[in-house]
Amino acid sequence: VQAFATQGYLDGDEAFPAVALQNDGRFMVVWDLLRPDDKFDVFARLFGASANATGDSFLVHQSTEADEGLPNVAVDNNGGFVVTWCESNADAVFARWFDATGRPLGDELRVSEPRDRGHIQANPAVSLNGDVVVVWRPNAASPDTDRDIRARILSGPLTVFAGETARKVGTCSVTWSLNLTN
Repeated sequence: VQAFATQGYLDGDEAFPAVALQNDGRFMVVWDLLRPDDKFDVFARLFGASANATGDSFLVHQSTEADEGLPNVAVDNNGGFVVTWCESNADAVFARWFDATGRPLGDELRVSEPRDRGHIQANPAVSLNGDVVVVWRPNAASPDTDRDIRARILSGPLTVFAGETARKVGTCSVTWSLNLTN
């Protein structure tokens, strides 16, 4: 397997990459980029099935005042993508939908409640009917936050479908094995 660069020619240090793969082999990569002013942004780039970029890297979120980071991405049944990330100033989890070409399908949406503080590990998943479930964990380093896992169901771009729920969970470990052959 040959490695390839995903980000193009952006200035800054990249971290926390994530990827979502379409059935036809196309995929989107998202990552944090540390800007020269020491703030983080979330970028994305689309690739074809042969791992050739189908466009330039683009900024996922609309606001650039705060640190935006820890992105994740999921694919929907129409070839589009939903990207989630955490924002430091609002202590919030956000989501934004994109079509198969990377065009935004509306504005970013705050997923988490204002009472939550310091989020990490926001993860989206898309159902067959297009609903999106986003789960996240409050930052254990925040003294005013419990450690409950949070979840919210979103129905299509920018529509909150169901209220937030919280569940107490223990430690969970998942091991993935990937075999690559020529």
